[in-house]
Amino acid sequence: MDDTAGIKILQKALKHAAQHTIPFDSRERYLSENADYGENVYRVTDVESINCWYGFIYTRNDSQYMLAETIRPNLNGLEVNWPTIEGEDIELRIPPKSDNIIILRRNGDQCSYGLAYRTHQRAYDDFEMIQLAKDSEEPSMFGDSTAFFKLYNDQYGAVFYIDNQEKLPMETTFDLDMDNMMIKGEAED
Repeated sequence: MDDTAGIKILQKALKHAAQHTIPFDSRERYLSENADYGENVYRVTDVESINCWYGFIYTRNDSQYMLAETIRPNLNGLEVNWPTIEGEDIELRIPPKSDNIIILRRNGDQCSYGLAYRTHQRAYDDFEMIQLAKDSEEPSMFGDSTAFFKLYNDQYGAVFYIDNQEKLPMETTFDLDMDNMMIKGEAED
């Protein structure tokens, strides 16, 4: 059996342990205060319940959104066995209704661990960004007209929402200067 097949079998066994062997109350619902994820995301970290020198950090995302996190395990007597990492941080991108497991291996008689994490703001889809622009508080008026625009932007993109409340069509020109961005659908140079 090659290493890849062995890791897949170990992943499957440890995921099964996280889902079915570990007590339900050991599931940490660490994003319960987050409106996007709430009780739909949990994490189980364990190095003792299965009788071997392996442990895991298991994260389950039952939300409807992609979960992006940076985690930094603080390990003593343990090492990250999978995935292969460089440095201290592990980047997770867990699709909706999916999970991820980080495999830990003991390398000493005693071990301890801690975990720091940062949950990244989720990327909104186009319809959500348009709604966020519409719902923003302050419109920018076009001169004396009743027409206005609103802007929503975040680290993933930007939306201009324009509402022409005039009876006649409106014509205007925007000068848009973009650095390190492109208009969605625009051909790359």
